[in-house]
Amino acid sequence: MKLGLISTYSTRNLGDAAIYSALAQLAPERRVHCNLAESYPTLVRGLERNGTLAGCDAFVSVGGDIFNNARPKLITRRFLSLLWEVLSHGRHAFVFGQSIPPSCRGMALRLLSGAFRRLGPIVVRDTQSYRLLKDHGIAAELSHDTAFVLRPQTTAIHAAYALLEQHGLSPERTVLISLRGGSTMYGLDNGECDRDLAVITHQLTARGHQPALLVQADCNAGDTDKMQATRLAKIAGGVPVIDPFTILPPLSPCDVLTALLSVVNIVVGVRYHSAILRLVSGRAPFVLYYSNKGRDLCERLNLPGQRLSSGVDDDLILAIEKSGEMSFDPNPISRDVTQHFNNCLQKVA
Repeated sequence: MKLGLISTYSTRNLGDAAIYSALAQLAPERRVHCNLAESYPTLVRGLERNGTLAGCDAFVSVGGDIFNNARPKLITRRFLSLLWEVLSHGRHAFVFGQSIPPSCRGMALRLLSGAFRRLGPIVVRDTQSYRLLKDHGIAAELSHDTAFVLRPQTTAIHAAYALLEQHGLSPERTVLISLRGGSTMYGLDNGECDRDLAVITHQLTARGHQPALLVQADCNAGDTDKMQATRLAKIAGGVPVIDPFTILPPLSPCDVLTALLSVVNIVVGVRYHSAILRLVSGRAPFVLYYSNKGRDLCERLNLPGQRLSSGVDDDLILAIEKSGEMSFDPNPISRDVTQHFNNCLQKVA
């Protein structure tokens, strides 16, 4: 069976790249096809960039918060184009591993619900999205993020150690901090986000750790970690910035990101997939969440965390340190994701 990806976003957000790679691992052919157009794409294991989805037998609507609607009282063209894309494949398409973001409400949510009723199975990754769709008459199912089926790759682990060494970092002392700047769609203030992350960086340095800022997204001006990393590095006195996008083929930046998150001592997961890709290595992150998906991750999996931009105190710093000692078993979740995916394929095949 040839599986095509629709509702794709960008391989330059490594969280989305992780989803594409995970779907390739789950697909019958061990690869997936997409027509995603990008000027500077990154290499993703198992992703075939054919420029066309012709000949695909089934289609999966991917992405995480892909159905964001940036104009609350109106509907964006981007939102409508995504709706048309999923509707054009009808019952041969299914939705897997998505969240319904807070920006998708009112008319946008009604349109989305109407579109979902015409598709195959709908599987979401967080409880709030599940209940929201149920309330709108959608027979949704609840699982977890698709990237839970990934595991660190041996060659990528070697590259991760080399990348840390380039920046003078010892893995056993390193704290990787993923980033997120201000966003009206998530109710985040740029200054408050910078304040919290800067204070965390300063305090962890004072306690003998080696904090480093992690670049996970570099798609466009509205979705890049590089500007915030530059600001924070200056505020925090030259703290290192780790950028997996510097990794060259045949290695995948997404694989190296997963490896980095597995070998360091502590991970502060602001970006959702930095938390997920820490968990797949069998170790827990501290989740500094900014949306329903991150909060759900903490509550369902009993992980330490709090909302970004809600302040920093001694208890938070101690909780971050303690998270480095916590183990996690990702295998039951991987099996759940795999079972839901196989059930979806059987229904649309």
